Amino acid sequence: MGNLFARKSGQVAPEKSGLLFDPANEADLANCLDRLSGDAQARTMTGWNSLEHIRRWDCDNFARNALRAVSAALAGTPLSS
Repeated sequence: MGNLFARKSGQVAPEKSGLLFDPANEADLANCLDRLSGDAQARTMTGWNSLEHIRRWDCDNFARNALRAVSAALAGTPLSS
């Protein structure tokens, strides 16, 4: 369930911004931790890729979207993507 949610929600780009594991499977989590702990380059790349991935949720973007929502609500028009 956790893998499916993370993948569909875009929270984790598998093998790029993180590793997916079954939250009910301790061995699966341990395997992911072993992979990252044994590979400094993978940890660094995962970190940089994750940083780039989350930039779309920064404060400036949040503020822009909040202002768009307020503007649309005041105008009575739906937001478009």
